[in-house]
Amino acid sequence: MRDGDSPIEQVIEQHLLTTLDPSLAKAGIAADRSLIGSGLIDSYLVVEIVEFLEERFAIRLDPEDLTGENFDTIGAMAALLRARMGG
Repeated sequence: MRDGDSPIEQVIEQHLLTTLDPSLAKAGIAADRSLIGSGLIDSYLVVEIVEFLEERFAIRLDPEDLTGENFDTIGAMAALLRARMGG
């Protein structure tokens, strides 16, 4: 992540770094890096990410929120969370 990233992006990145390949921790994960397209995450990991986000941010995601587009990048996940949290 970069210094200008929001706390939401930072929380998502930290969670992904503990879940994914530890070698990514050195370079971090850019907010616009394709996670699904690059094979870093798959549908099983998306389910785990959803559970984490719902618990961590005290929100409930609707089934229509669970699209590849919403989970392909950290930035997209953060935008989805902001929309569900009302800001």
